[in-house]
Amino acid sequence: MSFNDSRVVTALNSLTVPVYLSNDLVKGAEQAALTRIHQEGYAKKLSVGTVHCFLLAPNGTLLDTIHVAKASPSRILEILERGAQELKILSGKPLISPQPPPLPAVSKNERRLHVLARYLENKPDGSLGIVTGGGGNWSALPGEDWPVFAAAELQALWEGDRGVAERLVTYFYPPTENNNLAQNVIEALEWSAKKLPRGVVQLSGSVTLKHPFYTKDDSRRVHAAFQGYASDVRFELVTTQARYENLPFAVAVQRV
Repeated sequence: MSFNDSRVVTALNSLTVPVYLSNDLVKGAEQAALTRIHQEGYAKKLSVGTVHCFLLAPNGTLLDTIHVAKASPSRILEILERGAQELKILSGKPLISPQPPPLPAVSKNERRLHVLARYLENKPDGSLGIVTGGGGNWSALPGEDWPVFAAAELQALWEGDRGVAERLVTYFYPPTENNNLAQNVIEALEWSAKKLPRGVVQLSGSVTLKHPFYTKDDSRRVHAAFQGYASDVRFELVTTQARYENLPFAVAVQRV
């Protein structure tokens, strides 16, 4: 949540060149550099691991680290300002203007969906709402995916195609450390598509999905019910009830 803090965003963009690496995608020269950084951290007796922020000098030397669980706005600002003072770095304009990463282009025969998942918590009035007091842990963070389907696949989905439905519901899990869709196992799936007037299709169903929190196998499962509507120009689907073990969460899917 610290990276939503305007002070942190300003400091990162004016004092550093931010770099983001995914443990699932890093390889080659990036992996070699990350291994070196870890080794320097061990030698300096700093906190080191796969879910960390690393502050490097312009020559690549490791200056400091923060475990994400301890990456509060005040802690991030502290090491950024201390590093800038030590290296005599003055604030300046970012090398690249801040902007969302571009999504790969899709062809005229493809459709992109936006899948958003968030944990929920009980509110004082007894209702469920988005987690607001989770600090920087998993429960406070949203998870997003942008899967691409062929237009013909979505058409088949509206007609009740189970194979396409299985592909879609593998994204129905809350933020965890495991984003390997191949490890998601559908144990039960109900999918219904009912044609309504004016070319609209009503979708509904439920899924039981085995999803390990980490990459190693465990017994955690998603149980979710969902409903939505689709047409030639729109696709919207939401969970009406969803739990990951004993934790409530919600998923929303929309064509973009």
